[in-house]
Amino acid sequence: MLLAGVFLLLALALPLAAQSPPPTTTDYDDDDDGLIDIRTAAQLDAVRYDPNGNGDATDSAYAAAFGQRDTAAATRMGCPAGKCTGYELRADLSLSGYANWTPLPRYTGFFEGNGHRITNLTIANNTADDAGLFAAVGPLGTVARVGVTGASVSGNAAASQELGILAGENLGAIRFVYVTGTVTQNSSGDGHKTGGLVGHNLNGAASAPSIPPPRSTGRAAAWPTPPAAWWGRTAMPLPPRRASSTAPTPAAP
Repeated sequence: MLLAGVFLLLALALPLAAQSPPPTTTDYDDDDDGLIDIRTAAQLDAVRYDPNGNGDATDSAYAAAFGQRDTAAATRMGCPAGKCTGYELRADLSLSGYANWTPLPRYTGFFEGNGHRITNLTIANNTADDAGLFAAVGPLGTVARVGVTGASVSGNAAASQELGILAGENLGAIRFVYVTGTVTQNSSGDGHKTGGLVGHNLNGAASAPSIPPPRSTGRAAAWPTPPAAWWGRTAMPLPPRRASSTAPTPAAP
């Protein structure tokens, strides 16, 4: 009877083990456009683990930001065949929870803002070579239709720092993007490049209709809010999204 009881317990236990749920994934490209949806500041911060926009990061922080149960699930973001090509904002975001934002690494995917705004960016006395919301927009990168407002960006590198609100350096394409806030270089070293949108536009393309001139005093500059007409979804053509091996083709403003 004792032996039969042991077999009965094993028979009951085995089905329970078999019923353990497999790792789950969430479709973060629910409109199947090849761009992973960003709805929280933590998800924007997690882009640093996937600067090419393919959605194939396996870092635990990336999986946690997107609510995946394990790091392997983070490679199954709902991207279509051939992987995703970037990210898109699905809401306005505040970065007030980040006392000193660490710039996202050089970005080479497509970043679609959908007319949303990123507010309260603070970068204080950064000493990296390139600093902004993104350290740099890379040669295959595109950032489109987003506002970065109420920003406070300051650098303090010894020399040759590129400093801006959107990016320290641009080698890709920036379309219909505007920024408001201040950019301050606190170092007296040589070779610094400081700007409002980007610190250094190196072989990149940046355009938008009627960019308002900055109001500048000394090393700090403040940019006014642009016309509301910038956000007309039908009036403003999107730049083309890159294929995985194709550089972006600049669109006429």
